[in-house]
Amino acid sequence: MKFLTSIFLLFISACVFSQSIISGKLLNEQKEVLFNANVIIKKPGQLEIIAYAITNINGEFEIKCPYLIIDSLEIKITLINYAPQVKVIANKTQVINFTLIEKKTELPMVTVQARPITVNGDTTNYNVASFAGKQDKFIGDVIAKLPGIEMDANGQIKYNGKPISNYYIDGLDLLESRYNIANQNIPLNLVDQVQLLDNHQPIKMLDSFNTSTTPALNIKLKPNAKNKLIGRAKLGAGISPLLWDNEITALQFNPAFQLITSYKNNNSGNILGNELANNVNIRRFGDATEQNVKESILNSFTTSKPVIGENKYLFNNTHLSHFSILKLLKNKAQLKLNGSYLNDYKTTESHTNTVFYLPSDTLLLAEKQNNSVNDNQINANLNYSINKEKFYLKNAASIKMDYGKENNNTVNSSPVRQILINPFYQYSNDFALNLLRHKKVYSIASVVNYKRTPQTLEVEPGQFTSIFNQSVPYEQLIQYAAINNFNTNNNFSFLTKMGKLQQQIKIGAEYIQKTIHTSAGKIVNQVSYPLNDSFQNKINWQNTRLYAEARSTITKKKNQLEIAIPLELNSVNIRNQLSSFKDNTTDIFFNPNLNLTTQIAQGLQTQLGYSMTHGYGSPTLITQGYILKTYRNINQNDSLIPKQKQSLYTFSIFFKDPLKALFGYATAAYVTTRNNLITTQSYSNFYTKTIALQLANTQKSLLLTSNISKYFITARTNIALGYYYNNIQIPQYLQSSFVNIHSAAHRVQLKINYAKKSWFNAETNTGFDVSKSKITSPTSVINNTPVYRIQQNLKLYFYLNKKITFFFNNDFYSVSDKKNTGNYLFSDAGIKIKLKKSDLELTGTNVTNTRSYTSLVISSNQMQTIKQEVRPANFMVRYWLNFK
Repeated sequence: MKFLTSIFLLFISACVFSQSIISGKLLNEQKEVLFNANVIIKKPGQLEIIAYAITNINGEFEIKCPYLIIDSLEIKITLINYAPQVKVIANKTQVINFTLIEKKTELPMVTVQARPITVNGDTTNYNVASFAGKQDKFIGDVIAKLPGIEMDANGQIKYNGKPISNYYIDGLDLLESRYNIANQNIPLNLVDQVQLLDNHQPIKMLDSFNTSTTPALNIKLKPNAKNKLIGRAKLGAGISPLLWDNEITALQFNPAFQLITSYKNNNSGNILGNELANNVNIRRFGDATEQNVKESILNSFTTSKPVIGENKYLFNNTHLSHFSILKLLKNKAQLKLNGSYLNDYKTTESHTNTVFYLPSDTLLLAEKQNNSVNDNQINANLNYSINKEKFYLKNAASIKMDYGKENNNTVNSSPVRQILINPFYQYSNDFALNLLRHKKVYSIASVVNYKRTPQTLEVEPGQFTSIFNQSVPYEQLIQYAAINNFNTNNNFSFLTKMGKLQQQIKIGAEYIQKTIHTSAGKIVNQVSYPLNDSFQNKINWQNTRLYAEARSTITKKKNQLEIAIPLELNSVNIRNQLSSFKDNTTDIFFNPNLNLTTQIAQGLQTQLGYSMTHGYGSPTLITQGYILKTYRNINQNDSLIPKQKQSLYTFSIFFKDPLKALFGYATAAYVTTRNNLITTQSYSNFYTKTIALQLANTQKSLLLTSNISKYFITARTNIALGYYYNNIQIPQYLQSSFVNIHSAAHRVQLKINYAKKSWFNAETNTGFDVSKSKITSPTSVINNTPVYRIQQNLKLYFYLNKKITFFFNNDFYSVSDKKNTGNYLFSDAGIKIKLKKSDLELTGTNVTNTRSYTSLVISSNQMQTIKQEVRPANFMVRYWLNFK
């Protein structure tokens, strides 16, 4: 045993003392020490590292090599920005110094990409850079392409099928319902993220009650977009004929101040008024949106809009100026001022063939129309609000003045000239106050609204000679009409929450007073004559509504049941001062409302809804005196008070997985509307006489909407598929025969955005429509010929380098009723050159020089074939300048 122990100790000692210790120092050619260099020891010709060290601050290293029965070692020295050195040295303890030679090191390129979509609680964040193309200019261009988001022609935004409730810019609601101003004026390069906020509650004190199920959108700006004035200007000129397209925009976004202001003008077909579109789906606290709608008695002359873009067929001269200012005050209050002015002159030229399907006959009307519309609109809004955890105050005062004038020259069997003067004036004030006391919210809301709509229609030569002039031709007929409307709605409510149960009690009163004055005159042999009382109306309508509502909400996790039980005492008094006719009615209405939201699984939600609404129709339905609506339509109504009862059933299912960029929804809505009056229409040649008579009837409609979208991250491709179906059933009298008119429309839409290649982007939008109608009477069934439409838009962008982009835009339309088929192609092409602080763009529009487009439109018992004149081929040069 002692012998074996001695042998083992001798072996260990031999191994320790046979270790090689390699040490040394590193210098460069200037004799400067080099630290943090890697010193590696390997067996010659092999990859395995047997020892290593890093030079210290003095450039020194020391490596103890393990015992190896080999004669030599390989030592390698590496340091960034120096050429590596490799030497083969003896396997023994030694000191060896190195002098390294400088050499720049090429590092491999590493691209770090942010995830395109991230989720933080109820907030879905879209990284704008992941979805933007080099051709995109404004944030609205990108929002329209985001998976799960839909945007219509007016800029209205839906997130997974639900309209957004608020549109914020860095957390501030500068524009309220007119957020399309932001979509079309905030440059894309200023935005970092688009954030979608689920179940957003804009009033802070109500946030803990968690009753909101609507989304909101927030534009998160980049740091370089803040605390400075940002400007953008455009100068554009072109030919065929002389064209221009100009604008100047200024923006400023500070933590306590925001500004967007712009002036634009063009005659190249760009529709500027869309920026001022008021998103009526945004409901505000205390709003009475139904009172903000313009009521007209006399009709516009415009034909149905074709599916092609308005910039293809409108000849315009448009000026738009708007400003929006938000200031945060010291008490955390917000003061907002918004104003705009729009001067829009546009003309259209069309040829229309209208087929009227009647129970026992078919009428054909051919019209050629030259129409011009001049709108002058002034809007101003002053908004003061305080939004705190225990206190909420808002007062919004607004004024609107809209002076509109239309000129129409129509040729059917003979020329007819029409002039419609159609102004609109409105003032409204909305006030809301919320106080949080002892875990209860006490609220007061008040709305005051006044609007006036005076109208004048001049028709040359005079029409309906048998009614207006004993069947003798005469020079001119003049129709006057005016509606004055005063409305005030005031209520008090308190809201409390006990565990999972939330209850709100509201009581209020609404008063509506409307006056309708109409009269007519004619010119015979250059002498003006007023028409008698049968062509006049002077109606006073008063509606008083006292209401109370109990609303209960039960919330459990993400499931919510909401039940509203409103009860109202509604009284209407009407008086026709010309006929001494009086009538009044008092009704008690019960309008229950139920909504159930269920979270089935993560990201999968259903909503079930039911509501019943009682109300009164418009007082325009009780005008006993004749009213000339257009040159070929005259109207006379019953004197009964119109009543309506509407039932709405809805079911929706929503699915979303933002991290997988998958979104989908399907919604069904079924509506029945019961009326006590029915519309009758009688035709004599191409003249139409419309009368409302007493007869109980029910209108029915079914609407199905669905959409699914998926963004493929690796392929940088977004695909969205939508389906829409609408079925309407309307009872009516045609030529003294009772009929049911059924109209149905299907639409399938496919959108694809492809941005995989750095040199190429593509966008395509394809839609297929089928429209049809059927007229059923006790003795016959008339099936109108179905109309088929295909619409395909394809945009191609080729990026030659960082500065030059070629783009092509092709719109293909096909319309058919099985008897006739029309195919139309509109092509645009251009080049965009990016300069240091500006862009130069050359565009050819409608280079195929398509001069007309024919659309087929089914409406009620009518089938219209509309041939629309199109703007000819034109060429524009636009110069964009950015300044800060």
